[in-house]
Amino acid sequence: MSLLGSAAFDFLLPWSEGPVDAHALKAKRKKATDEAQTRVASANLETLKKVLEDIDDLLGSDDERRSGVETRLTTMLGLTSIAAAMVTGIPVALASGTLRIEGLTRWSVIGVLLYLVLQLCDAVVWAIRGLERRTYWSLEADDVLPKVGMTDEERLRERIVEGVGMHFDNRERTNEKVTAMAVAHRAATNFIVCVFLLAIGLLALPLPIAQNATVEALKTDSALRDMLQGPVGPPGQPGPAGPAGARRAGRAATR
Repeated sequence: MSLLGSAAFDFLLPWSEGPVDAHALKAKRKKATDEAQTRVASANLETLKKVLEDIDDLLGSDDERRSGVETRLTTMLGLTSIAAAMVTGIPVALASGTLRIEGLTRWSVIGVLLYLVLQLCDAVVWAIRGLERRTYWSLEADDVLPKVGMTDEERLRERIVEGVGMHFDNRERTNEKVTAMAVAHRAATNFIVCVFLLAIGLLALPLPIAQNATVEALKTDSALRDMLQGPVGPPGQPGPAGPAGARRAGRAATR
């Protein structure tokens, strides 16, 4: 598989072609095994043993490489939960009124969030594709046990040819996983860069942060205030009149 498009397309939606055609892969494998058979046709027993050891080392390296790629893909899937929490935080704040953004800025933030969701889904899809089950060649008991009438040289040559074919197939299967990992990594990179730019943009804007929703409702909704105050009761009886002041008492004495 190979990455598609230019750098601009990869920034928008990283993608890749499908796997190599099975017929073309089979032809390449046959060419590799035929060449290996020709090169060991005249080798002696000691040389064949040394070549078989090297082939086994190659197959062990293939297993380690595949295991490392699968570990990275699994780790990337584990990080998607954190990324999803980051993406959903802003929509929840907008819906609850904790974060107030109006006009063009609001729609711009929504568009950025949709882009983040697209990159997150793309990374998850390709990580899952990289972890999909694939067919790998492996030796069976019949391949290891010597056949009747076969000399040691013939058995080693057969094992070497089979090992070359296994190495070719396993390398191609692992390369497919590596390409899937590269696409997922590019989508994750796009996600991180966009989150960083979004954070800078939100910090740079003079965004009003809403206060408590209940307090805001009490300030603006007169009907709510009247309902909380309750109905107006009848006027109470007036209390007793207080004593007259000194000035008023002086006037009464004069009269």
